[in-house]
Amino acid sequence: MVLMLFLFGVFFVCLAMLWTEGLWGNAITYVNVILSGMIAMSFWESAANALEKQMPSFTYVLDILAVWGVFAISMVILREITSYLSKFKVRFHRLMENVGNIIMCIVVAATFTGFAGWTLHLAPLAPAPFRGASLSSGNNFLGNIWRGTMSFSSRGTMTGGNAFPSDGYAGKYLQRRQALATLDGFRVKQ
Repeated sequence: MVLMLFLFGVFFVCLAMLWTEGLWGNAITYVNVILSGMIAMSFWESAANALEKQMPSFTYVLDILAVWGVFAISMVILREITSYLSKFKVRFHRLMENVGNIIMCIVVAATFTGFAGWTLHLAPLAPAPFRGASLSSGNNFLGNIWRGTMSFSSRGTMTGGNAFPSDGYAGKYLQRRQALATLDGFRVKQ
């Protein structure tokens, strides 16, 4: 229940922040969020491994920092590129603008909430955080949809054999959180 409330909070904060963007701005933001999420899912492990070489005792914290760092950097870069390419706001009929803005706000907020829910697996939390909620359960519905969508989209002829693992992913990070629970702090002793 607490996990669902947390994710609803993320959803409504996104909704509030996107409300003034309009249909065109939210459509561009949607593309940026999807691409930034895909870039983050593709490169966070490499970034975390590079950081771990510099700071090996912070192994449990680096995954979440890396994924959000890659997401933020790619989001800023994509936002700058799309702002440069789309200097003029496309105008729509007033009814289409209002209805489209509401729909796109919901879609972008749901997409971002799914990405945020997926990243909770990487966070240094308890094995069953949020008062015993499983991160793979229906409480993290959008996070599971995000993971499944990325797993589905990473298969095919263009992958080069690098499909996103959908089966063992949640179990692997559950084991990491269980190992973290046995430690005194977030740092691994050397």
